[in-house]
Amino acid sequence: MLRTSTTTLLASLIAATPVLAQDVSYTMDGNAFTGYWAEAENPNGLVVIIHDWDGMTDYERQRAEMLAEMGYNAFAVDMFGDDTPTETVDHRRAATGALYQDRERMRALVEAGVEQALARSSVDNLVVEGYCFGGAVALEMARSDVADLADGYATFHGGLTAPEGQSWRSRTKP
Repeated sequence: MLRTSTTTLLASLIAATPVLAQDVSYTMDGNAFTGYWAEAENPNGLVVIIHDWDGMTDYERQRAEMLAEMGYNAFAVDMFGDDTPTETVDHRRAATGALYQDRERMRALVEAGVEQALARSSVDNLVVEGYCFGGAVALEMARSDVADLADGYATFHGGLTAPEGQSWRSRTKP
């Protein structure tokens, strides 16, 4: 009885393991970025994860793997690049502040990440989600000209404001 239960438990754990989970290097405008791809065995959809102001960390990798275990391909986008320091509060403030002030670059970076995700995924029904800084990025994409790349958006306590002259108030999306 115990052997059967243990075997069943191990089989279910193995079945829930992502098929593939790895760092993905890509470039945009000559800058190097490292995202993270986690692939489900029989994916039901694709989720793009946008990190908070800490940058790409093991937390985003873990979330991507959790989504793959639940049956979704997942790609964690790197919004800062390999050469951007994020060790201190001042570093994080500088990295996020630069993108908050340049929404065109912010949108280009998330679009580059979405392109990486779509190129790897066997499914194309896409949801973009982010938390804190990443939530603001998801919202920025949702109200931009590239909004139609995704089928849905989830933002968790992301900022709602845009710099003067960079607003998308006339654009409406779900």
